Amino acid sequence: IQSHVDQDGDRLMHKVVRTGNSCYLIKLLDLGVSKNDLNNKGESPLDIAKRMKNELMIEMLEDIPVDMVVANKYTIEHEVAHGKFSTVFRATNAQDVKVAIKVLNPIDENDPQGENLVIREKLPIKLKHKNVISIFSAESKRIERELQQKFLLVWYIILDYCERDLANYMSQEKSYVDIQDISYQFSEGLNYLHSNSIIHRDLKPGNILIKVVNNRMIVKISDFSLADHMSDAPMTHAAGTKPWMAPEMFLSPVEYHLPADVFSAGLVMAALIICHYAKCNKAKCSFCKLLCLFEGKYLISPLN
Repeated sequence: IQSHVDQDGDRLMHKVVRTGNSCYLIKLLDLGVSKNDLNNKGESPLDIAKRMKNELMIEMLEDIPVDMVVANKYTIEHEVAHGKFSTVFRATNAQDVKVAIKVLNPIDENDPQGENLVIREKLPIKLKHKNVISIFSAESKRIERELQQKFLLVWYIILDYCERDLANYMSQEKSYVDIQDISYQFSEGLNYLHSNSIIHRDLKPGNILIKVVNNRMIVKISDFSLADHMSDAPMTHAAGTKPWMAPEMFLSPVEYHLPADVFSAGLVMAALIICHYAKCNKAKCSFCKLLCLFEGKYLISPLN
């Protein structure tokens, strides 16, 4: 995808911007395709979006300047992750302590869905547990969009920095004692969330972070973009990442409660254990093949 160029020098990113297809653009950005390449006319995808006055594409392609709010407090080192809702940077503060800065995609200040996303992302501010990611602060910046005559909000969430995630760790050598320790800490963090009536809804190796403190791995549950407070009534809207979602997410009608998280946690622990004993190579590991093949469609009936 990255290397494909047509006779006009346009890459796939340029073509998608010309068509105005935001769904394809989201997929390319999620895949990490560069948005800075130039075509034969010296245009970047963002230049094309501006020429076409496609405000949605402009919002998706523009680099949000991190230093608008945090320049005097942090030194930005580099980008560490980019997802559908946000971009995460590694930074250091004035005391040379490493932090993660999560920059949420711009949201319309009058959009209730965007407001709900911010509320979910900020949930850990009120949570205090060693196995749940810590948020140090959350700040916002108001940006004017002249073409649409509206204002957007960009949120900056300052988090505890963790060196890696469980997805990265699973491919490395590990002892059975480490697996036990990780599973126990993960369970403790999840139990704490559930005791506070919070359902995560996106438990997967990429959202389980690992921080090394005094030569010991500390597990931290992160990314609350799909989390929510539970009541006695079941949830009726499926959310999560295939294939880590519980079977009840695929029933009709959809109804689920906190145990949906427990199922996802069980899959994460199973992957951790099986990949250890199989000396996991993603191209050969039968468990990883199943995850990729079925994408949440299980071999057994949900009722069993």
